[in-house]
Amino acid sequence: EKASWQLAGQGFKENWLLGAGTGNFHYVFAKFKSADFLKTDFWQLRFDRAGSYFAEILAEEGILGIISYLSLIGMFFLISYFFIASFKSKLMGSGSADEEKKIAVTPLLISFFVILAVQFLYYQTVLLGFTFWLVLALGVVAWGEALREKSFSFKDFPEAGLVFSIVFWVALVGAAFLYFTLGKYYLADVYYRQYLLNPNQNLSKLETAVRIAPERAIYPVVLSRAYLQKFIEEAQKSEPDQQFAAQMINGAVSQSKLGLQKSPNLVLVHENVGVVYREIQGAVAGAKEWAIKSFQEALKLEPKNPVFLTELGKLALIDKKNDEAKDFFQQALAIKSDYIDAHLQLAFLEDEEGKKEEVQGRLENLVRLSPFSVEAHFQLGRVYFNSGEYDKAAEQFQSALALFPNHSNSLYSLALVYEKQGQKEMALQLLSRVLNLNPGNADIEQKISAIKKNEPPLEKPAEEKAIEIKPEKP
Repeated sequence: EKASWQLAGQGFKENWLLGAGTGNFHYVFAKFKSADFLKTDFWQLRFDRAGSYFAEILAEEGILGIISYLSLIGMFFLISYFFIASFKSKLMGSGSADEEKKIAVTPLLISFFVILAVQFLYYQTVLLGFTFWLVLALGVVAWGEALREKSFSFKDFPEAGLVFSIVFWVALVGAAFLYFTLGKYYLADVYYRQYLLNPNQNLSKLETAVRIAPERAIYPVVLSRAYLQKFIEEAQKSEPDQQFAAQMINGAVSQSKLGLQKSPNLVLVHENVGVVYREIQGAVAGAKEWAIKSFQEALKLEPKNPVFLTELGKLALIDKKNDEAKDFFQQALAIKSDYIDAHLQLAFLEDEEGKKEEVQGRLENLVRLSPFSVEAHFQLGRVYFNSGEYDKAAEQFQSALALFPNHSNSLYSLALVYEKQGQKEMALQLLSRVLNLNPGNADIEQKISAIKKNEPPLEKPAEEKAIEIKPEKP
């Protein structure tokens, strides 16, 4: 809750009059999250709601919104006070049924106060919001005098009849619009949930969800990732279907841009565009430039995110801009000192510069800091292997596999250790597992064939690029 008020205060300073806009707390959170939050295990999460509803109003609606809300509350309490005070003497007197109805506002007033306390301490939910307005409405009804039955005819007041008809039809159209809009979102969510239950078989369900409600950015974002994954899988095949791969690329790009079009202030959509273009840069001209631009835009919206800085550093490495890349990685570590990927990238740069001892020291320290990092264990094992310390290398690869049994690169590298040590049967068993995880991979098939033919192992086999995709993440 304290963090919510700090974020709300920062958002209020940026736009004190109108705030960030209704439903845009995610923008405030991304831009102003604290350095302490980056030290938690939840640092990669993005929250779209504040821990306090009052803080959320302050951040999203600004001074006008919070004053309006407090004025409504203050007016309710003030009128309720005068209402109770005016009937206090009567309640002490006859206690008639009509007078006793007036005191009904007292429990409503107490309930309203409790709801306000909950809103101050917790985030708003549908149930809490409904209860707030229900109690408010019941309190207003309790203020009124008992209504006596009255009747009148619109024949005597034709103007009133016309006004009533207009109000009725406007309300009817509004209700129908609301019904179909909410129904559309509900139906899209049904299709989306069906896709999540079985992503491999229900891709058409996700496509339907996008067609029904494209304005919900999460749908095109997830669909673009699904298309991207299918492209990657196709590209790994020994004889990929070029037409299908092109279709998947076009689908991934178009859906990522659709998400960007619908929610240009959402960090996730900029990040997603960057990821898509990063992965297809080998197949699409100009993709790298789009990836750089997208990660830069994401960084503007979420300046304390080491992931975007690291991705920009990786893209700089492609153009051999090592100094620029190193600067990005160091900026990432300045934001989050234990960010694994930035440490790994600096280790790769130091390795290129021939600083073997620095590389080994950095990775050993990283394994101590992040003992559950699969990639840290794998890269340290690779360093040990290339320096001829095969037992230490095997230990690190085994540690990686203990955390993620299907980590292809660790399985492959451990197989190379066994091959180097003359344990060819164990090496073949592991390579068979890698091939099952990456069916049709020509490099793995070639390696299995070489071992069976008793061809000598390479001097530094752990540096071979066996898997044509980025290392898997657990």
